[in-house]
Amino acid sequence: MCRLLAYQGEPNYLSHHIFEPEHSLIDQSHHATKGKMAVNADGYGLAWQSDKNDIALFKDILPAWGCDNLHNIAYHTKSPTFIAHVRASTQAPVSRLNCHPFKQDGWVFAHNGQINEYPKIQRQIENALPDRLFHAKHGQTDSETIFLSLLNHGFDANPLKATNSFISSIEQLAGQKNIKIPVVLTAALFKDNTLVMIRYASKGRTPPSLFKKQCLQGICFASEPYANDGTWQPVVENSITICVKDESIQNIRLVS
Repeated sequence: MCRLLAYQGEPNYLSHHIFEPEHSLIDQSHHATKGKMAVNADGYGLAWQSDKNDIALFKDILPAWGCDNLHNIAYHTKSPTFIAHVRASTQAPVSRLNCHPFKQDGWVFAHNGQINEYPKIQRQIENALPDRLFHAKHGQTDSETIFLSLLNHGFDANPLKATNSFISSIEQLAGQKNIKIPVVLTAALFKDNTLVMIRYASKGRTPPSLFKKQCLQGICFASEPYANDGTWQPVVENSITICVKDESIQNIRLVS
């Protein structure tokens, strides 16, 4: 499995979250404590809102702890919204195209989890995509397909409705193939002033870990708390959290 983090608030240096905390994302990349794998060395990625009001994206296949480029970018880049991800591959090979985050239609997406027994229903899921989104898929991961499917279900207009619709469609397909616990999904997405966090797993499984911390400068989400200081709280299982900067933060239950 993978580790991810997301931040929304006042412009903040990426290094404050990725490198500097006691149990930073870089530390989690080789000393994770709440996932199936302690080491997440199959690449990394960053996506952040730039000064040009656009999304900047940087990804590589190196282990996050050993890349000078990541260190330099994080220490010199300040942003009001960003997502970072370190990858532990469960299916698709190590490739820059398979590293998170993914970007499409102004949204970016990073994911921890999987569609269980994905090859059994991959063709049906991908065939449901319109040509525009089908041809936007460049890698081989189920994560990228999940992202494009969420967009196809109308995520841009209504993240809650789209997520519920996507989950229902996968669980219905999986039922036809007798796939148990088909959806294991913790994800971070952002576009413009909206940050969305999803934490869900099909019946019979606890969703992958996700924690949140409200701070003076903004709100942080992470697969694992940065520090054991009592300020982090687990995100409710089977829920979606929608953060609209300077307006509202809503946590809403998903179908189960």
